[in-house]
Amino acid sequence: MRKSLYLAFILLFIQSIRLYAQKKDTVAVKAIALRNEFVEKVKGSGFTPSLARPEIVFDNPRSYGNYDADSNILHTSDWSVSTPYNLDSFLKVV
Repeated sequence: MRKSLYLAFILLFIQSIRLYAQKKDTVAVKAIALRNEFVEKVKGSGFTPSLARPEIVFDNPRSYGNYDADSNILHTSDWSVSTPYNLDSFLKVV
């Protein structure tokens, strides 16, 4: 029980550090602003989104982007920190 509590605390602490770092990141700030602008345009068109705005996490997934419906998190890539190999692989596909 005690180990589970410590593990939960550590995971929560890591998550809060990640969120703080992302708020300071200009790429994240721009992405969040674009997300919010899109949601407002949807609302302005008379629609009501059925989901909350997803959290945007720049963790460079292998798929270059992934939405986790269970946690409402959009995992995406930050191309400014991507490796040349990943960028080259992506450009070959598109």
